[in-house]
Amino acid sequence: MMGFLLSLCMQVAGVRLDAIFEDLPAETQDSLITQLAQFMIELSHHSFPAIGSIALPKPCDPTPVASPVTSPVAAPPLGPLTHPCFYVEGRAALSIDRGPFPTARAYFLACAERERAATRALFTQGAPAGAEYQALLAETQTIVERAVTLLIELVRRCEGLDSADPELARYALDLHELGLKNIVVAADDPTRIVCHPFFLSLSRI
Repeated sequence: MMGFLLSLCMQVAGVRLDAIFEDLPAETQDSLITQLAQFMIELSHHSFPAIGSIALPKPCDPTPVASPVTSPVAAPPLGPLTHPCFYVEGRAALSIDRGPFPTARAYFLACAERERAATRALFTQGAPAGAEYQALLAETQTIVERAVTLLIELVRRCEGLDSADPELARYALDLHELGLKNIVVAADDPTRIVCHPFFLSLSRI
């Protein structure tokens, strides 16, 4: 019996910002941009010990008790990265490291190994037996193997990769998904942002 990674999603109630942004008054556009800036400022108050995605607490998890010796602004826990590049096109079934990663070096090396594992899995799958297709697949694998080897070598040679400025390296935002199409606002109040999924990739590098 084979197991599959399943994900249940619920559509967010609202309107995609890219569908209405150009028609909004300038004041409303400025308000939305200000909100995004305020979100980033608020997030800058959090420090993260690793590179990963925010892990939502399970219903059975006990509610943490605030300690008088700890900061009142506590960062949420991090779990494995949820970026699609770790899961799409059959990658969810691969035994690859998804984090959290303690260092930038570990993250980049895992990305390289991820691409190598994905290509090797594609090469060993039941692909069409045509000679032309097999030759193209073999050429593609060779290119990826060379690229991965080069990336690993570059990462290993970057001695200062994990020695960034302590103040600036406290956190980072993965802005791959930052775009109007990924921001949802309330249908009855376009100045109110109800969903901004790009913040799910919050991490510290």
